[in-house]
Amino acid sequence: PKLRDVTETVVKQVGFDFERGRLDLCGNAFCARPGGMNDIRMTTRPSGHFKGVVSSSLHEMGHALYEQNQRQDWGHLPIATGVS
Repeated sequence: PKLRDVTETVVKQVGFDFERGRLDLCGNAFCARPGGMNDIRMTTRPSGHFKGVVSSSLHEMGHALYEQNQRQDWGHLPIATGVS
């Protein structure tokens, strides 16, 4: 829990908007937007050390920032989704 809290603080400082997304723990890290451009779900995998959870989170945050910074008027177009 403490590592997750630190990670949440770091990704917030880098620019992830928690009003439009969230960070959760999951067995496999990924980023998705199930509810559209203003619902970015980022996950990180649990790890017993700082480097594992933070590097996983920062990687997924890159995808999340891309998604959060798409043009709102493109939300319904395929171009507005990240490259997988």
